[in-house]
Amino acid sequence: MNQVITMPTRELRTVLTGFSKIINKSSSLPALRSVRLQRSESGVLKLHATDIDSFATYLPAASQPGPEVDVLVPLDSLTAAVKGGKGAIELIPESKERLMLRTFVSQTALEEVLELPPVADWPEMPEIAAEGFLVDETFKSCLREALDCSSSDESRYILNGASLDVRDSNSHYLIGTDGRHLYLANSFNFKLAESVVMPNRKFLGWAELYNQENWVIGTEQKGETTWIQIASPRWLFRTRAIPGQYPNWKAVAPSVEEAKTFVSFNPDAMAQVVDLLPRLPGRTLLNKPIRLAITPGGVKLGVRNRETDSFSEYPIPGVVVTGNPVQITLNREYLEKALRMGLSELIITDNLVPVICRNGGRQMIIAPLRPEAEPEQPQPAVESNPSDSQQNPPTTEPETHAMTENTSTTTKTAKQPSSAMQQLFEQVESVKTSLKDVLRQLGDTANLLKAAEKENRATEKEIDTVRATLRSLQKVSI
Repeated sequence: MNQVITMPTRELRTVLTGFSKIINKSSSLPALRSVRLQRSESGVLKLHATDIDSFATYLPAASQPGPEVDVLVPLDSLTAAVKGGKGAIELIPESKERLMLRTFVSQTALEEVLELPPVADWPEMPEIAAEGFLVDETFKSCLREALDCSSSDESRYILNGASLDVRDSNSHYLIGTDGRHLYLANSFNFKLAESVVMPNRKFLGWAELYNQENWVIGTEQKGETTWIQIASPRWLFRTRAIPGQYPNWKAVAPSVEEAKTFVSFNPDAMAQVVDLLPRLPGRTLLNKPIRLAITPGGVKLGVRNRETDSFSEYPIPGVVVTGNPVQITLNREYLEKALRMGLSELIITDNLVPVICRNGGRQMIIAPLRPEAEPEQPQPAVESNPSDSQQNPPTTEPETHAMTENTSTTTKTAKQPSSAMQQLFEQVESVKTSLKDVLRQLGDTANLLKAAEKENRATEKEIDTVRATLRSLQKVSI
């Protein structure tokens, strides 16, 4: 029977590109640095990759009849074989421990014998038998956007993915947030018994996966772990769902009914803002602030130049504004991301309430930054005129009174209770600071232990030296 398994180099190269986003090349276990190759009695081929938490499977379209095969092939060897290669690559299993890898340069065959890791070291792959549900292209694009807004902070693990939220029976949502900006898309119908959080794996950022049609999403509980599966005709991706309860995002979402300002960008205006934001001064500052000065006449982007302490504004044509004028400061990267996603409508309550960026059923909610004051303009010198002083003697009192009113207003504004989202951010920052302090103290403790161990070794060495000296003295005869 035919022992040879043949794969086109171009096809295998694409497969290995996807696998490289899962396989950990620095893993201490050789099996986890390998591709699992299987052939069934009917000739169906399967190639697998894993990092224990996720499994990716590729199913070639063509079957290749032959004896059953189940071996692990090192990823590095396969990657080296497809580099610059053309035509086909042949894999000839000789046993569970050995495989012949044959490549071709022109008409010359190059053969390499590979020593294979044991298949027994491969982790158990979950089988998801539950019936899934078909999703459309809208879900796929929204999933990428939600994952792009998720957190990478390991201390906030529940936010390290996108939530398929079915808590509202009337409308299911796809959510992603890092605590500073929140993405949501609705009008879905997930056939799920309960909400799940899909982790932001590198494989889910691979463009080729989104070129696959007919995605079917399924979940299954195995012990204490919930597994999520994305199935297409050529690919299967299974990953552990993030355990825990996703935060109640509705508690921090602002109300559209209370909004006072509405801004609509046309495509040219969006393109201009996206082009401007990375180029304006202040892009290296903390939180990367950008101020939006919104008036019925339009929108201006304002930035402070720290070197010259000057404030510059850039008008944006092609913007329609309705409602109250307002000035609000945002993180420019979040604003740029929203506009790149096509979220062309800004809904603003005031400069202390998160902004809604919206287009249809997709939204991004961005927390505002502390407003930056413009630099004070020098006041022109006023020459004193005795006659003016005599004609207008009470001028000092009204000015003092006005300053008092302004001061009291500022004080009242400062004492206003912050929004729920701002309180959440402050709490998160407080927790992060506490964790950093704990980690620093643990580091100091570890350094003290190392120092104590070093002193102990030095002491033992001195004792050994003294003992050796005593033994040598005992041998001295008088």
